[in-house]
Amino acid sequence: MQQAENNKKGFPLILAFVRIGFRLYRVLSRVNNVNKLVRNVKRYVDQHGLNRTQIAQQFAGKMEIVLIDSFYATSPSYKRFEPIMFKAKLKQRAYTYLVSVSDDGACLLFPNRAEKKNLYHANSYHTFADKNYKIYANTKGVERFYFVSSTQSLLSNLKSAFNISTSVYSCGKRHKGVQKLNQLKSMSGVEVRGVEVLIE
Repeated sequence: MQQAENNKKGFPLILAFVRIGFRLYRVLSRVNNVNKLVRNVKRYVDQHGLNRTQIAQQFAGKMEIVLIDSFYATSPSYKRFEPIMFKAKLKQRAYTYLVSVSDDGACLLFPNRAEKKNLYHANSYHTFADKNYKIYANTKGVERFYFVSSTQSLLSNLKSAFNISTSVYSCGKRHKGVQKLNQLKSMSGVEVRGVEVLIE
């Protein structure tokens, strides 16, 4: 009963706070302070005994950070050893990563040893791969690729799942890669978009 009363009293305040925060959000995101805003909202929710599920339903994802405008493979299918190409467009400037997950493992394909610059600008298309490196599959079947965007660099975070080494790509065990992707999906300031590619 106390919980319901707290929710009833506190709800207008959290709405006002979130609305103010949401207006600031677009400004703060440009200076990479989105995480701070999210933490403040969560703290307010906890301090006033509000129900997180009800809040989430009320906003229906409006507070989610959207970094990716589009991500797709340039063809729905490729032959074995044929270079696979992807295009992506961002809604705002972000650090970008490309991960593949297959039966034999998970690899961080971008950034890599040949192309390290991964802070991309918004509103223009970016291509993976380029003249410095190629992406291809050596077995038939469906391979899944994930495009990860973040307001902050994730390289140190990815080291636990991918063996950052001297080779062009950094690969690790499949379950570790999947685990890391799920962890990234739950982080504030990070968006993950997946696409399947048929290898013939």
